[in-house]
Amino acid sequence: MSKKILIIELHTEERAVGTIISALKKSDWKIEVLGKQGFFKKLNALVNKSEYGGLIYEDIAEFKNVDFESYNLILIMNPKIWSDEMVNTFLKVTKSKKFGIGVFEDNLYFSEPYSNLNIPSAKSNLFKGCSFVYISDIDFVNKDNLLVRKINIYNKNPLVIPFRFPNLIMKTIVSNSFDVIISGNVQFKRRSYIKALFAIYIFSLNLNFHVNVILNGKCVGLYGWLVSIFCQILNMISRKINIVYYRDRVSEEEYSNNLKLSQVNLLPLRAKYYDSGKDSGAYYDSLVFNLINVVPEFYSAAVGSYLRLVDVEFKSYLGLIKMLQHVHKNKNELLQSCYELQMTYINEDLNGYLENEFNKICAGR
Repeated sequence: MSKKILIIELHTEERAVGTIISALKKSDWKIEVLGKQGFFKKLNALVNKSEYGGLIYEDIAEFKNVDFESYNLILIMNPKIWSDEMVNTFLKVTKSKKFGIGVFEDNLYFSEPYSNLNIPSAKSNLFKGCSFVYISDIDFVNKDNLLVRKINIYNKNPLVIPFRFPNLIMKTIVSNSFDVIISGNVQFKRRSYIKALFAIYIFSLNLNFHVNVILNGKCVGLYGWLVSIFCQILNMISRKINIVYYRDRVSEEEYSNNLKLSQVNLLPLRAKYYDSGKDSGAYYDSLVFNLINVVPEFYSAAVGSYLRLVDVEFKSYLGLIKMLQHVHKNKNELLQSCYELQMTYINEDLNGYLENEFNKICAGR
């Protein structure tokens, strides 16, 4: 007998929802998704729409008419954007506690001491009422994540699911060039672009070859404009560095092609946004395109440990210069180590794991 799960996503987590649908499509779980019209357009570009049932959300009136009690499990992907009215409506009509919520940021739910919830009362009740908590992280094998450790304190069942799960690894074509990519929209809150680019410039000064850098995302707002100006300056004053940046949106095809041309995936993440266990979608690009991750030490310690062995960590931007030198000297060996561990990872049974986890939650573990 098939079981039903409702996934509610009113925001932009189409890749995470697509990962769940793909993993469960051969199981006895029937999946339905409640989302906005625009969300389904993005989701259908990732999975076949015959693999799930779609419920269109337009306003709170339609939300009130959903038969939540007909589902064995309900997963609210990102309740951060829910209004208090939506939360209270959901809690009124959901008599069962077989629902879970997604936690993407530590400071949204937790503060010190852990016994306090630093969130509005409606979302606090949503957290208290749920039976499991969904966390996006690469390491569903060890469940080793800073958010998992904090959620365990509340006696909630952590459900760890990768943001993306690759079907294949495209092995990097080794070349004599040194090709670095920084993926994602160029925004101040996420990454320290100017410090990272300056470190790359210093690294390039004593080289006898070119360093190619691609900012694989749109330059957004004033900060994005300042970064693009800085790129122009570095391109003018240096003959050894070539930086490509975009003022418009990068298409999916161009985004992937840029990754194919790269060997080093630099993530100059800001601690304020990523030190709590929140994972970066750009980190998953290394899985598919066999790249060497160069990440801040705090990030490597906060997220799952499965692929940490192939991370190259830096503590400061002076340290980043030294790490780039290390990667340059050992590029071929690092790429081979990445490939071997990434191939081991994609042979892990995500499908079986996810089906088993949902069955255990449904049985009231």
